[in-house]
Amino acid sequence: MISDYWDNYLMETRVNRIEDQVAKTFSEITNLNKRVGKMNNRMTKMEQAATQIKYTAFGALGVFVLTQVGLLEFLKLVK
Repeated sequence: MISDYWDNYLMETRVNRIEDQVAKTFSEITNLNKRVGKMNNRMTKMEQAATQIKYTAFGALGVFVLTQVGLLEFLKLVK
């Protein structure tokens, strides 16, 4: 009788410990998912900024080439 009680007590203690570990792990996973979402948003903004910089550089290069070749002057005359 005492051994049954003791076995049940030990089993209950183990189950409680496992439940606590599962709850802690679930909480950690939730926090990690939030952080990953924030990081994805930051990466998207960084990609957009890099794209904007790239096209700005292409535009500046295009204007430079046109001014060096003289096509910009030609376009001014056509107007």
